[in-house]
Amino acid sequence: MHPVAKLLGVAVLAIVLAGSAWAAVPKNAIPGKFTIGFLFQDDPLAKRLKASSVWCGWRGGKVIVHINLKNRSVEHVTATIQPSYTIKGGSKHGAGFSSLEDFGFDAGEFRSLWIKQEPKGTKVGSPLSKCSPSLFSIKAG
Repeated sequence: MHPVAKLLGVAVLAIVLAGSAWAAVPKNAIPGKFTIGFLFQDDPLAKRLKASSVWCGWRGGKVIVHINLKNRSVEHVTATIQPSYTIKGGSKHGAGFSSLEDFGFDAGEFRSLWIKQEPKGTKVGSPLSKCSPSLFSIKAG
């Protein structure tokens, strides 16, 4: 095999492995599932949001709810995210109105969201049992 071809093959493999590692759930975190809220199940803009790499985990005394989102529409959208997760042996957090966060996405834009949460009355590092962030609402503009 030609040395340049061999080098190119190694470079491609390194990029693929780096991409896979980046998308993996970090140590001390749990995988999650991003859902679309009931009221927006049939909304055409909601159907144009693509989620990946959803996970929740403790970082520096806070729970991070992570979601990669891509706006596949031709319009700017504002997505309101509910960063819900459940503490093992405890209760659901991030599900109240005060936890909602708005994120703007230009047409075709990809963003990696790192939503910080502080579960009140919960010992830092307590195990998480469920990671369930959702799209609460979406609007054009």
